[in-house]
Amino acid sequence: MFFKAGTARMLSLFFAFLLLFPHLGTAEGPIANGNCGDNLSWSLSNDGTFLMTGSGPMYDYWSYELPWDNYRCSEIKRVIISQGVTNISRGSFSGCDCLTSVEIADTVTSIGEYAFFSCPSLPAVQIPNGVVSIGSYAFSGCSALARVTLPSSLETIGDWAFLFCENLSEIVIPNGVQTRTYTRCYRNRVTAFDLPSSVAALGMGVFDETKVGTAITPSFLIPDSAMNVEAEAFRNISAAYVLVPDSTAVIGSKAFADCGNLQYVFFDGWDIDVEIADDAFEGCGRLTLIGGDPSNEYHQNPLQTYAEAHGFDFLPNEQFYGNG
Repeated sequence: MFFKAGTARMLSLFFAFLLLFPHLGTAEGPIANGNCGDNLSWSLSNDGTFLMTGSGPMYDYWSYELPWDNYRCSEIKRVIISQGVTNISRGSFSGCDCLTSVEIADTVTSIGEYAFFSCPSLPAVQIPNGVVSIGSYAFSGCSALARVTLPSSLETIGDWAFLFCENLSEIVIPNGVQTRTYTRCYRNRVTAFDLPSSVAALGMGVFDETKVGTAITPSFLIPDSAMNVEAEAFRNISAAYVLVPDSTAVIGSKAFADCGNLQYVFFDGWDIDVEIADDAFEGCGRLTLIGGDPSNEYHQNPLQTYAEAHGFDFLPNEQFYGNG
């Protein structure tokens, strides 16, 4: 086939133009799409926006390859879970290295295990009201995550949900959360969080190695509703003073272990009745336990007995407040 010189020149200019501006050579549309539930569909646009629409639950891809698996590492930058979607399945967006924004509709009731595991560019997450559970490791390894807001609908946060979120500085935990088992924030820098009055149990490792307590607010108050402080719940926190309410019945193994800044633990009330593990304050150095009446021939203060047995200082209420 032969072309006139002018035609050939026009074609060469046209192809050069397409090379410089490839997005103008095709119509706007998704670079990939498909179904991810009986009534759900997904699409990924050129700008990196992943959009899920429809109604009902996602398929569980835990044992299967995700349909968007080839785009996770470099293409997905923004995730939008639209109104009508009811869950985010296990591992759905794990390893999305470029993900910087997540929008979740309030129809979602659960966020599965490893859902956003190891998304190192994600700076913040707003969990909408309606979410009841967050699975284990859901946001673990999100190293840029600085702030998490949790809804009042939330009931359960799974094991190690925010493990290795190294820049996490603020967690807003609402009233209504009754159980937080193994919700470890290991090596985080949490300096601001609120424990609501509805918390009934502080699970193992719940704030292990967080920077709870600062030079400005060095104290920490366990809510009156917390009857159990379980193993490693506040291990290696930075607080200098802790107040334990008289409603607390159990302080578990290593609950406050390795808290190098901890100086005083106040036990509210005059009649101390709390079971404290032998290693609850292991590695705390010079520590003073305060609470109750002093032991005498008619009355034995278990807190005083514990302090003496473990080499800690003890002050009864009357002596402490008298000194104040």
